[in-house]
Amino acid sequence: MASYCHGACRCDDCRRANTLYHRELRKRLRARIGTPYEAVPHGTAGGYANHGCRCRDCSEAHRQAMVSSYAKRKARSGAQRKNSR
Repeated sequence: MASYCHGACRCDDCRRANTLYHRELRKRLRARIGTPYEAVPHGTAGGYANHGCRCRDCSEAHRQAMVSSYAKRKARSGAQRKNSR
């Protein structure tokens, strides 16, 4: 399973294991989405991603996390291109 996540193996067995793992994960998350509104950590990217909350605060926290993630990836790829020259 870990090798699939890191891109090392795409054989049929690993793909099947990955599919089953994510199906179960989605089932658990859907069950947790039934969490009472008050119990969700609002204003966090985790509230958006883990609890499925789409309130304004959680949506904004998720958006900021994605902007930061994109900037970090872009910086890394730029650094890799510089080093490869």
